[in-house]
Amino acid sequence: MLNEKASLKSTAKAALYLLPMLVITITFNIWPIINSFLMSLYTKYDFYTDKVSAWGFDNFVYLWNDPDFHLAVWNTLVFVVDHLRFLQNRLFPAVCHQYCGDCDGLELDVPQ
Repeated sequence: MLNEKASLKSTAKAALYLLPMLVITITFNIWPIINSFLMSLYTKYDFYTDKVSAWGFDNFVYLWNDPDFHLAVWNTLVFVVDHLRFLQNRLFPAVCHQYCGDCDGLELDVPQ
């Protein structure tokens, strides 16, 4: 069965099995990402009539020139790196010790 060449019927059957997952993924993951990117390009938007009168990159230019944005990016980067170091140095060996019993001679203060 695994060595058989795929036929049009088996390919269509596989596509039908995948169709619900594809519809859900596109509806709840792909479309919101695309829509939010398109909304980020609005430069003049009327909330009352839901009409866009201008598109452009002005929002991104404004954001790039804002010093608070650079500070926020820096703080986020420091936060992520710090927490990744915590996961690597503290949490992973503790989990390894819990499940494996020995982590190549690591001495941990893990409660039993």
